[in-house]
Amino acid sequence: MLDKKRDELKKHEYDGIHEYDNDLPRWWLWTFYVTIIFGVAYWLYYETTAVGKGQVDRLQVQVAEHRATYQGVLANTADQGAVFDDQAALALMQDPATQAKTQVLFSTNCAACHGLAGQGVIGPNLTDNAWIHGGDAASIEHTIKKGVVEKGMLAWEATLSSTQIRQLVGYIISLEGSQPANAKAAEGQVYERKGKV
Repeated sequence: MLDKKRDELKKHEYDGIHEYDNDLPRWWLWTFYVTIIFGVAYWLYYETTAVGKGQVDRLQVQVAEHRATYQGVLANTADQGAVFDDQAALALMQDPATQAKTQVLFSTNCAACHGLAGQGVIGPNLTDNAWIHGGDAASIEHTIKKGVVEKGMLAWEATLSSTQIRQLVGYIISLEGSQPANAKAAEGQVYERKGKV
């Protein structure tokens, strides 16, 4: 049976619509009150008291851990104050774990145009000693960072970190002289690399 006080129609009508005088269900009100309490507690915990670590704090911890992990690998690069040259780039490939990660990075981002072995598909062959935009480590790094828009190569500096770009430079230099099958003809000027390990 309907509660006459709660389920009576109100004494007004608008455009043929009548309104009941019903309260909101108790379960809905309690859910609403709990969300308000949770929101205030969350705000106090993360924003005002700084007891809880927010996203920025967690990111800073992860960045510090990442830097600590790769500090030895980056010891010979410009990130540590040294000149980034062919030897520094190749030194990055001395760590087998870094080399494996960089090979995956190359396969994911570069192989579509340069081939899995760097033999060249749409893009130029990366395994010979001829370079269109310069073959030294700094020139290769610049080409990866800024891209070559007129030839369809993307600028990767917005997508890849500077560490990843330098690792790619080391990986590309390590491909030189590998002579894969079906390699494209050499393009550009010959760059004589000294002391390749």
